[in-house]
Amino acid sequence: MSEKYDFSTNLYRHYKGQLYKYLGEVHHSESVETLALYEALFENAIGPLWVRPKEMFFETIEINGEPGPRFAPVTFSLDLIENPSLEDLRDIFEVAKLSFEDLSFEKLLTKLEKEKRILLLSASHSGKTVGFKLGYELDKMRFYSWLGAVNEEYRGYGLGQELMRHQHHWCRIQGFAAVEAKTLNQWKSMLLLSIKEGFQITGTEMTDGGETRILLRKVL
Repeated sequence: MSEKYDFSTNLYRHYKGQLYKYLGEVHHSESVETLALYEALFENAIGPLWVRPKEMFFETIEINGEPGPRFAPVTFSLDLIENPSLEDLRDIFEVAKLSFEDLSFEKLLTKLEKEKRILLLSASHSGKTVGFKLGYELDKMRFYSWLGAVNEEYRGYGLGQELMRHQHHWCRIQGFAAVEAKTLNQWKSMLLLSIKEGFQITGTEMTDGGETRILLRKVL
């Protein structure tokens, strides 16, 4: 079973290729004209914060002889896949290996071979996989969120949070009472996001390498 969702951000790409973050409306102090306030996400001589008339920011212009947006919204596609195929797993492994250097594709398959009710959430942009969240059933009441990562180039856009929320929504629909997870102290952003999304720290354990692993649980 597979479902697809679209996820919009406050990021916009100029028709010449530069990336910007839309921050909202402001008004000119004298004319009270409505302006778009946006942040340039690249080095430039002007500075990070820019403004222009809001209508101009969102207008359609002619680009290479065809109508198109001056600033096109950056959107992501989320695929929710139950019991993913070998091809699905191979696709997200390209993202996983960038964050988990000791993880091989064979280890990934060996781990999942013995698990049941596996759920994969995969995020893509312009056809390229840029993030994922992978988990499986522990028992009829508990789901384990095992592995997740977002390509470094696409971090800071809210993808990790969106993947987590869709995973938890699916778990509720399936009748799970709780989601459990584990993380290392070095993954501080993951720990903070988990706490923000309702996880509680339930304990710690030591890894084979002597690191402290933090145990997390969220009641759905």
